[in-house]
Amino acid sequence: MTSLALSLSWPNNWVEILFTICVMILQVWLSGLILGTLFHYLGQKDIISETHKQLLEDLTSFCDQKMLPPELRERIIKHVEFQHRKRIENKSAGSVSLPRSLAIKVANVKYRELMDMCTARGQFLCACNPQFISAVMLNFKV
Repeated sequence: MTSLALSLSWPNNWVEILFTICVMILQVWLSGLILGTLFHYLGQKDIISETHKQLLEDLTSFCDQKMLPPELRERIIKHVEFQHRKRIENKSAGSVSLPRSLAIKVANVKYRELMDMCTARGQFLCACNPQFISAVMLNFKV
């Protein structure tokens, strides 16, 4: 059947044949289950979850170093967990990770009129260079 420490033997009647077929089907199913599960976990890591776990570990060590009270520690961890859940559940979170050049373009479209008013002659941002204006616009909610 499997030839693992057994001599080569053949099934003699229908019961042995059915048993052998069932064992072979079970072997194939278990091998597929184990390999499928193993390759799934090896091939795919959730970057957001890994980052969140690392953040919690760093936060715990920080709280231990600073000897924060347990109540404050719990509030901080609950806040971080809430922010993580909110980021995962929010479908529009893709805008958070825009490249800098694209974020500047989006900010220019959204806030150009406001910044033109603030940088007009005689206004408080009139002598600022364009890089500073772009950096200010990036700090607005994009």
